[in-house]
Amino acid sequence: MHISVRRRRRLTKAAGTSEADEWGWLWENVRFSGDNLRQKSGVPEKRFEDRLNTLIANRALYPDGSVNSFVRRYLHEKVLTLLGVDAKTRRELKLAAEAPRSP
Repeated sequence: MHISVRRRRRLTKAAGTSEADEWGWLWENVRFSGDNLRQKSGVPEKRFEDRLNTLIANRALYPDGSVNSFVRRYLHEKVLTLLGVDAKTRRELKLAAEAPRSP
């Protein structure tokens, strides 16, 4: 997210018919700044390529730059836990936000 992503000017020809082949083709035809992504990720340069490949292979990261919704929710929960916001507090805050407001 927050990285410029665009498609190649000339798309390569799709090679296979399997879902894995299609996934590979999508990633083959996307362009983005790996250096920019690495800097924003905070992952050391030596490990970046392997980590990126793991995210791609597990479909946690999509070619359009978005993140899998399950991964996004997991990270959201992880951040709230690290901040010390427990499940009960989150429910109370959600209920308060959804409650009708008095005039």
